[in-house]
Amino acid sequence: MMITALSVPPTDPEVDHWWAVLAAARTADLPGTPPPSRTEVAGALRVPSARGRSVHWATEEAVASLVLFTDGANDHTAHLAELTVRPDARRRGVGTALWARVREELLANGRTSVSAEVDLGGPGQAFVESVGFENVLSMAWRTRRRGSWTSRSRPGRRSGCTRPTAGSWTREAP
Repeated sequence: MMITALSVPPTDPEVDHWWAVLAAARTADLPGTPPPSRTEVAGALRVPSARGRSVHWATEEAVASLVLFTDGANDHTAHLAELTVRPDARRRGVGTALWARVREELLANGRTSVSAEVDLGGPGQAFVESVGFENVLSMAWRTRRRGSWTSRSRPGRRSGCTRPTAGSWTREAP
């Protein structure tokens, strides 16, 4: 199996392939949830990380993306932003081969830890546990139907509108 690094910036055919892998996986793993748009995928691949250097790889059946933090305080760590295998290619060593390539990059850059986000109970959780990750923070996403927004709207705001908040953590994670 050939693992290739994507061009910088990725070409349109590379983006198309990446998008096809993610769309196939999302459709199989999260039925009823729309796959990412091609524009979303292109942006994730082509817009540089604000806090690190991204590296992207692909095989015919899978994709992987790693962010190596370069902000000084977190130079020892990285984030596995993506490691997705097409459903019809799973359990054949493709993900393990990509993970081995990711590990090579981590070691070559002196990283001592790596984080990842996976859907609990899905194939991603089984995979990361099989390669030695441990769950240190379980998270759940909640959704509300549009009709229920009006019951909690605050005075002075349009019904259903919320103000997004953003935060930044500049120290090492506990």
